[in-house]
Formats: sequence, C-alpha cells, structure tokens
Amino acid sequence: MLEPFCVGLHAVRRADLRMGETVAIFGVGTIGMMTLIAARCGGPGWTVVTDPSAAKRNLALRCGADVALDPTREDPLATILTATGGMGVDVVFVAAAAPGVLEQAVKVCRRMGRLVIIASFFTGGGVEARFVQQRELAVLGTSMYTGVDYRLAIRLWEQGRLDPLPSLVSERIRLDQAPEAVAALAAGKLPDNIKTIIRFGDEPRA
Repeated sequence: MLEPFCVGLHAVRRADLRMGETVAIFGVGTIGMMTLIAARCGGPGWTVVTDPSAAKRNLALRCGADVALDPTREDPLATILTATGGMGVDVVFVAAAAPGVLEQAVKVCRRMGRLVIIASFFTGGGVEARFVQQRELAVLGTSMYTGVDYRLAIRLWEQGRLDPLPSLVSERIRLDQAPEAVAALAAGKLPDNIKTIIRFGDEPRA
C-alpha cells in the first residue's frame, strides 16, 4: 500500500501544501484517496472531495475529508464556491480524467492558487488559457514518485500516521484470480473498488 500512497504523497509535495490551506480533490479512487491521506498528514484546512461512488465518498469522509460531493447529483463548482465565500480553494488535485473535470477544477481554484494534475488525460481535458492567465494559477503536472517520497512514506508509516491505509483494501485475491479481476476493473464493473491486493502463494494477509 505504500507504493500507491507515494503517488499521492508526491502530488502533495509538488503542490507545496501548507498547514491550514483549503483543498479539493476531484476523484477519490486509489490515487485520489492516497492524495487525501497524504494531504491530511500536513494539517490542511477545509477539504472537499468529489466522486460518483457513494462507497468511495463515505470512505473519504472516514479518512479525513470534511465534505464529499457526488458530481452526478450536485454541482461541485457551486457548492465549493459557496462554501469558500466565492474565493475557491488554495489547492486542487485532479485525480480523475472525467469529462469536464479540469474546467471545474480551474474554476474552483482561488486566484493565485495551485492546480495539480495527477490523472492521465490521454484525450481531451483541455482548459482555456484565459482562466489560467486571468486567475494567475500555477498548474503542475505530477507522475509517479521519487526515492525521497518513498523514504518519507516509510517514516510516516513508522510514526503511525498512515493508519487509514489498510481500510483502502477492497479485496484480496489469489494470483490465478488476477486476470478476471483486471478485466472486471477495466470494464468498469467494480466502481467502488479502491485497491485489490494479489496474494502470492501462502503469503501472510497483513
């Protein structure tokens, strides 16, 4: 679990998140949830997440989010701007490559805020440059992690600050079950899945 956590930790470090800053995370699948946990280690202020999965939203609340929104039923833009007095949040993490998500993320990011793109946008995802220029946003891309992130993650685990990680395991399967599980994930049949652990042989379940 430390390996995917490092992806979220790297994004938080790239954002230079400071204590008390407000945060929005679009998408709380595996990496979005890891980003939330990493952000909570730094003592952020008000934190909001969005995801269409009720199970993921509920888990995000248990992992420290203050608000969890369903983007298919409510407008994240209106809700976040209302909650922040029209200012927007200090840092926005985009952890889902859903249609329109980048446009929403730009609009909820406060003036001179930071927008961190974690999700892989293979097609689409464009944002009008005028929004970035007029609001003086810092747009950061982040991919994977570094050795520094991994060493920091290990220290955080040793300090007992990553207790929520085990709760993110959705299922544990045998190696011979992996092809079926991967196919189901690729087909979108497991929308509430956060992390599947593949066990090799008789390895312990911890």
